[in-house]
Amino acid sequence: MASLCMRCALRRRLQEVSSTRTSARRTFSSSPAKRKGPLPQFTPTSQPELDGILTSLREKILIPAALGNRERNLIFKDKHATALRENPEFVTIGDEDVQLQHIDRTKDVPSLRREILPKAIEMMANGESEDWNNLPALLTGLKKAKRTPEYKVTGKIARKAIEAGEFKVILRCLQKPESTQMTLRKPEVLYNVIYALRKTAQDEQWSEAATSKAIRDAHTVTMLLEDAEHGSGSELREHDPRTRPDILAVYLELAAVYAVKHQEGKDVDGKVKAYAERVLFNMAALEAKGSTELYSRVKVSSTGPQREMMRGIPVYHGLRLAMHVLGNEMPNAQLAHRVVSAWETGLSAMADGLRAHATEKAGGKHRWPKSGTYGWTALRAWRSCLPIDK
Repeated sequence: MASLCMRCALRRRLQEVSSTRTSARRTFSSSPAKRKGPLPQFTPTSQPELDGILTSLREKILIPAALGNRERNLIFKDKHATALRENPEFVTIGDEDVQLQHIDRTKDVPSLRREILPKAIEMMANGESEDWNNLPALLTGLKKAKRTPEYKVTGKIARKAIEAGEFKVILRCLQKPESTQMTLRKPEVLYNVIYALRKTAQDEQWSEAATSKAIRDAHTVTMLLEDAEHGSGSELREHDPRTRPDILAVYLELAAVYAVKHQEGKDVDGKVKAYAERVLFNMAALEAKGSTELYSRVKVSSTGPQREMMRGIPVYHGLRLAMHVLGNEMPNAQLAHRVVSAWETGLSAMADGLRAHATEKAGGKHRWPKSGTYGWTALRAWRSCLPIDK
């Protein structure tokens, strides 16, 4: 009898130990916990190194950011490393089951600002078109991880994509500002997007297809600017892009080029006159406030983007072509003539200054700025202005 009781006691003790061990193992259970998602999905690129960078971003930065405090402690604390290997634990993020892996903060987590983001964008810029398809997912992931880039970095990303001929990808990002945090409220983004519109057509020598596409893209940007995520919604604010003459001039330029090159110089749909009226109305409003900044600054920048020149070219080109197309129907013709004359003088001086600067750098040999530089881009835009038959 005593022997039987001893066996019962031993059995109960073993059950208690087993229960305690099971409870301890629950910390590293293979049953997945649920976390908000989804995680961004990156598509394969043309470059194995870029694939590696995106994978590292996902595993070392985006996944940890999606975890709860308990799971973050598990992956970052060295004391749990062995337990995670021996008793795998999973979490469900969105619809995806993710196995937790130990991460050494001092060795395994790359710098987003200094390493991952600049390398990823540079490799996209030098890779194939398909590589840029990962940009929306990249920006969305950074936003969810609360690691949104500074606005100047976002502007640089937009510029790099546009220079690579991937304006369509930037439009995709702009159409989901709540996810990508790319918005036309950011001056750097706005600048690059607006001048990408004319670049689309200019790069194809203002062909009918390219200019028509640029006009359609411009309409898309117009719709975006009506959205509160990109502007001020129904209320016009000071320096609102929808009233800025230098921005409206890009729309005028595209409409006027299309009329001159592809509609026998006729304003078939009335867009040339409509945009000319808006440009000149807002210029007159600025003049009434004592501002002449839109045609009085002719200084060439020694470094960086030639923004004054790039702002002035559409104003000059658009108004000059509009005067040719509209003739006696040109609205506020006196102001238009004055602005065109001022910008023609100013832009010519800027172009001479850029060539002189390039010549000086070349030791006195007459040179254009190096291909791909800001100066080269500005001179190319200046030379793209259409001649007018007298």
